[in-house]
Amino acid sequence: MLWLVVAAAAFLSLFVRHVSAARALARMRRAGPDPAFASAVEASGCNRSVTLLLAKEDGLVASWGLFRPVIIVPADFMETYGERERYCMYLHELVHIQGRDSWKKLIAAITKALFWFNPGVLHALGRYGNHLEIACDRKVMAAGDVSADEYAGRIGRTRRAGNGLMSGFSGDCNDVIRRLRYVYRDSALQSFARERLWTAVCVAGLAACFLVSLGSRDVLR
Repeated sequence: MLWLVVAAAAFLSLFVRHVSAARALARMRRAGPDPAFASAVEASGCNRSVTLLLAKEDGLVASWGLFRPVIIVPADFMETYGERERYCMYLHELVHIQGRDSWKKLIAAITKALFWFNPGVLHALGRYGNHLEIACDRKVMAAGDVSADEYAGRIGRTRRAGNGLMSGFSGDCNDVIRRLRYVYRDSALQSFARERLWTAVCVAGLAACFLVSLGSRDVLR
């Protein structure tokens, strides 16, 4: 009974956050054309239709959406960052969108709600989110002709500016330091392998929960 109550509360919280975000998006207006965005789309190879939205508040760059993805930029984005910096930020979010990372994060959130009582699962999901970012960093540098020094500089400058990029440049200092270490590593294979590993963990967790629920129903009969 306790498991059901906590899981239901977690799902309700997830639903409320998504509804609130959808309402906020509905109030935003489209951003004007940006050559950096067009260049990032070409470099990323993203074949999905992505809308660029302008937020009313400062300090937010994020990608959002499962079926109709958008990239949200702050009101002062064009004035605060140069074209090359905007290019790197756009490219990061476009790589997330092309990789369907919103779906992966949704699966992780569902798994977390179902296995809230298991510290091992919670720890694995925390690591999974971080490795999604690390794998994305590597893909950005591979796709966009961005050097490790340049990309690390973008992370550091954005972090100091306090801008909470949803995926590319958010997190506490330990997360940023960990990602910078991976940025300077020679091989991307480990990052990609860990991304696939944690995705498999989430899917396996959902499958296990489904099988347990079926078994419990048979026992109750």
